[in-house]
Amino acid sequence: MASCITMKTTLTGSSLSKIQSLVYDRLKNKYGFEQIAVAQNKSTSAPGGGDHHRFPRIFISPDARTNSNMLVLVPKVGEESPGQWDRDLFITGEEGNFLFASQFPYIDMALEQGWGVVLCDPNGGDLHDSDEYREAHVQYVWDDIVQPSEATCVMYVAFGEGTDAVLSVLDSTRAAEFRERVKAVVLLDGTTGDKRKEKLDRTWLNKHSRSFMAKNGASPGRNGTKVNAAEEHELVPGFALQAVFAFLRGQNGLFVKTQISAQSGSKSATKTNGSTNCSINSSSVQTPGSTSSRDFRHDRRMMRLQNEKSNRINNNGINAMTNPKTTTSTARSITSSEVPRRGRGRPRKLG
Repeated sequence: MASCITMKTTLTGSSLSKIQSLVYDRLKNKYGFEQIAVAQNKSTSAPGGGDHHRFPRIFISPDARTNSNMLVLVPKVGEESPGQWDRDLFITGEEGNFLFASQFPYIDMALEQGWGVVLCDPNGGDLHDSDEYREAHVQYVWDDIVQPSEATCVMYVAFGEGTDAVLSVLDSTRAAEFRERVKAVVLLDGTTGDKRKEKLDRTWLNKHSRSFMAKNGASPGRNGTKVNAAEEHELVPGFALQAVFAFLRGQNGLFVKTQISAQSGSKSATKTNGSTNCSINSSSVQTPGSTSSRDFRHDRRMMRLQNEKSNRINNNGINAMTNPKTTTSTARSITSSEVPRRGRGRPRKLG
């Protein structure tokens, strides 16, 4: 709480640029985040020089491009920049609300999970006053950062109008890959997605998204909940924090479990194929190179019979040493009648 009080004292009466400067300083110096300029419309590629202040500047964690798990945070419309949920809470909020104003608690919890983090800047750049721009920004962040990354489990948390920007990706040519790679979408006091025209989108969102609404706000939809502690819009991210990460961890865990199951199935298939080859190529069992299921069962049975033969020989040797009177007649060879027939042809003997 001490850090919150200090921030209140520092920021009371401060300008927007002062707030932004303090937040950016913490992102860079405490978290080691990198600030990157991204394209703001189709006519501009990712900027490599020139007037960088004209472009939105996102922040990414050091491992964002290589981490298999990625959390993308999208703020609401307004003066909020990366690292902020609600600028006004920095100045007008009570002492306990200052961490609610920033995205730092979300960043901390994501990093504790070992996830990469991307902070969008839909309010930056020259054209940030248009809804189309904000939607395009989230899509370009996908193109420049998310899509080429190694993340296989992408998660989004969006606030207010930022929810529309995230859902706009489903209206673009990126929709198919978005549905494949994104495992969780959290919509904080904004659009729920229940009224989307495409049934495919509604079905996908029902499985992968959760909505959290202010107590006095709009309906959370069939796949959401009211945050009773948050009576005002700007308090939703802070009060929903624990519930949001419970959902994110659940979705991430489900994805990891699915991956492990798929990998286990693949390894099992590989092991089975290896066993088949081993049985067929074994020097102790001279068989043709057929790999049919009937041949495989035949070879396995012959291997089992040979193992039983070896066990009887070994046991007889032990008995002979411990009891000289014991004969070795029990260590007989397997007769041809005990070897299962392999389709047509004469039965074969082992050894």
